[in-house]
Amino acid sequence: MKLQKLNTFALFLFFILFNSSTLIAQKTTIQGRVLLDGGENAQGALITLQDSLYDVVNENGEYFYELDVRLKSYHFFISYLGYEVLDTTISNNSPNSLTFDFSLKKKINEAPEVIVTEKRELNLFKKNNWTILDMVLFEGSFFLIAIEKGKRYLFRYDKEGMFLEKQKMKKINSFDISCFGSLYVMAKVSCFQLKIEEEIKVETEMPISEFNEKLKPCIAFYDSNVIFKSLSRHNKMKRYVRIWNKGERKTIARIIDEQAAKLARTSYYKIIGAYNQAIAYPDENSINYAYGSEPVNIVADGTWDGDLTRLIVSNALQQMVSNFLNVQSRPIHVLDFFYEGKLYLVDYVNQEFLSFDARNEFLKEKINFDFDWQIKLEVLSSKSNETVFFYAKNDIYEFEMIDVGLQLVKVASIPDELYFNKIVGVDDDFAYVLGQEDRINPKMVVRRYALD
Repeated sequence: MKLQKLNTFALFLFFILFNSSTLIAQKTTIQGRVLLDGGENAQGALITLQDSLYDVVNENGEYFYELDVRLKSYHFFISYLGYEVLDTTISNNSPNSLTFDFSLKKKINEAPEVIVTEKRELNLFKKNNWTILDMVLFEGSFFLIAIEKGKRYLFRYDKEGMFLEKQKMKKINSFDISCFGSLYVMAKVSCFQLKIEEEIKVETEMPISEFNEKLKPCIAFYDSNVIFKSLSRHNKMKRYVRIWNKGERKTIARIIDEQAAKLARTSYYKIIGAYNQAIAYPDENSINYAYGSEPVNIVADGTWDGDLTRLIVSNALQQMVSNFLNVQSRPIHVLDFFYEGKLYLVDYVNQEFLSFDARNEFLKEKINFDFDWQIKLEVLSSKSNETVFFYAKNDIYEFEMIDVGLQLVKVASIPDELYFNKIVGVDDDFAYVLGQEDRINPKMVVRRYALD
């Protein structure tokens, strides 16, 4: 009898160990590195697995996934600014610990060249040994960031393509114009305000995080007042705030997609609730011990930084967070610009055109506007007391004040001659477009189209 009990216990122990090892064996870890074609780590690259699992490559170029099942193939989608998208599927029936390394290829943007026709002038810059990263038209000059002989330079040309100057600047990659009318050149962690006199000078330097927090959301600056905009967490509401020089704040407009915002809020609170439930009653097969040897409720103890991905402690939560992030990635569309002392809002959600008089305590008026709401306009140029231009696909519009009110006038239609168009500027006479001549030849050209 004693031997029989021992055998029963041994069989029970074997059953537990066998099933535990089976559960453990089902876990599949997938890791590796993502590098740029120059050998640098692709820090910040977005890597998507199976079209639903997201990770961001860390400073060492590494990514990591842990799956509950082993798959026959793994679909990766990797994107990084300035580099070609990598979309690949890898078949693998190997053991449960898999390593996949990737290398991203840089997009090739060669220099423009010059051709003149009756309607347009092409190729404002005669240069063949550089790669253009970004371009902007600012105060009557072209500013370019380009790589020449392996080094990055800031170039300046006049609007006829005449070279004016260049300066060597490390790690710069793009331009931004603030609401104060200043030109900034952006690097990975810092940005530099440029002062344009006889030559380019760097006036101030600030962290990118500070620029994104203080200057990026700014629409207009006037009489020591600033107008800022901000999106809600779920991106279904946009708020416009006026800030006085003494620090006083007043919300002057609030545009919301009520139904979408309600659904998004409900989804968000479900994520928080499910996270609290998972931490209160942990399941050893699903809890991620990323916060220490024991699960820690970072919402309850106040250490949560707002990053939803840090709340993923189960497959169910991962799916909920992925769905919410998908909603977040599609913010409501509101066109906003400041023109001759007024803030104008084209509210695509409620199909309204509003103006707020900045000189008169922001009195709101609703403008009757004959407009096709299917056209998704974007602001091309928006500075106080200057002409405001917009673009939608290949069409460029001008905002005009006439006797009977306000209207949009189409001033140019860019022909489908270039691939990967980017309108880099508009002045009183021309629209300047950067693009690729054809799909096969990666050579970039700048075309100057006359306005009607």
